[in-house]
Amino acid sequence: MRTILFGTLAYMISTSAAATTIYVNNQTGSNELDGRAPTVADQSGPVASIERAFALVETSGRVEIANTGVPYQRSYPGDRGRSLVPRAGGTPEHPLVVNGDGAVMSGLAVIPEDAWTAEDGFLSLPFWPMSNQFKGHVQMNHWLDETHIWWVDGKLAPNAKSRDELRATPGAFWWDKANRRVLFHKPADVPLASLRVELPANMGIYVHHDYTLVQDLVMMFSWNDGFDIAGSPKGVVFRRCIAFHNCGQGFSCHGTGSALYDECAA
Repeated sequence: MRTILFGTLAYMISTSAAATTIYVNNQTGSNELDGRAPTVADQSGPVASIERAFALVETSGRVEIANTGVPYQRSYPGDRGRSLVPRAGGTPEHPLVVNGDGAVMSGLAVIPEDAWTAEDGFLSLPFWPMSNQFKGHVQMNHWLDETHIWWVDGKLAPNAKSRDELRATPGAFWWDKANRRVLFHKPADVPLASLRVELPANMGIYVHHDYTLVQDLVMMFSWNDGFDIAGSPKGVVFRRCIAFHNCGQGFSCHGTGSALYDECAA
């Protein structure tokens, strides 16, 4: 059963006196710091990753994500994506607040050189993102053109429709969906170590706890859904969040939780 609430929900987003704000900055922060100050001073200062902030934040706390102009990315986790889950929620009077200030999160990860295997003149990698019903679409054994997900050195790479098209297109990718893998036609004159190959490998924010407010964030290139609630959390709000070019749904509600989507787009 799914319950999705649409309407007006008033939230007091001030936190209690005991709650702590965790600051995140992917340019000046360090996960060796405690996250309890917006700038670095001694051992106090922003953490570098949202994942670390979510591990530190307490009930009814606040996570302040700096919009640095550089997307927040994580390392390659293997062939199954990782979600971003806050460790705590809040109360009706003092919800947990995740404030993004318009920051962008990306599910893209740089693929390590040793993750690839050689296959028939190509490089092969397990790839089975949560693309929902599309995975059961037997007639189409390639990725969709509408969602651009293959990146090399910061540029979009061609999306081949077949092994033959891939062979004729250096620098292209082909999702061999039937065999749950992606093949990359590395240009012959370019060492793999010199290329920055990025594919969807991580997921967006998944809320598991009551009274959580997530606002002003953009999620793109998730291995699965962009923003999600799972289990039975109540009083969850996503405000001014945007999800696009994700491999699953932009927003999803699993289980028996309730969520309000306020001025969101997908």
